[in-house]
Amino acid sequence: MSAAAHIIESPVKLGIIAGSGSLPRTVMKACAQNGREFFVIAVEDGADEETLALAGEHYATVRIGAIGKAIELLRAHGCEELVLAGKVQRPKITALRPDLKGAKLLARVGTQLITGDNALLSNIIEFFEEEGF
Repeated sequence: MSAAAHIIESPVKLGIIAGSGSLPRTVMKACAQNGREFFVIAVEDGADEETLALAGEHYATVRIGAIGKAIELLRAHGCEELVLAGKVQRPKITALRPDLKGAKLLARVGTQLITGDNALLSNIIEFFEEEGF
C-alpha cells in the first residue's frame, strides 16, 4: 500500500495539522469519501476559512508555538496518525511564545529555523513520531 493510500484507508483516526491552501481540504475530502474519521489542528493565522468550514466541528485552532496544546487535542480526539498539510509561514522567533513542548521542539531545531526547510520539517516529523503519531 502506498503512503498516500495508507493515509486515506487506515482505520484509525487521522490528525491533520492544517496550514493554508487546498491540500488540507483534499485530505479531509479523501478521508470523508473513504469513511475515515479525522480531527484538524488549524494553525492560527494559517488555515483558511474554507478549511475551517469543511472541518465543521472537527477542528481546533492552535498557535504555532503551542505544540503541547496540539498534542493534547490530538490525543483527546483519539487521533493515532498525523499528517501535515498546507503551507505554514515560518514565524519570527520573537513571535513564537512556545509552550513547554514547543520550547522542547524549539531547542531541538535551533538554527534550522533560519536555514533550509527539509531539516526543519524532518525534525518536526520526528518529534511528533516520538510523541506517538
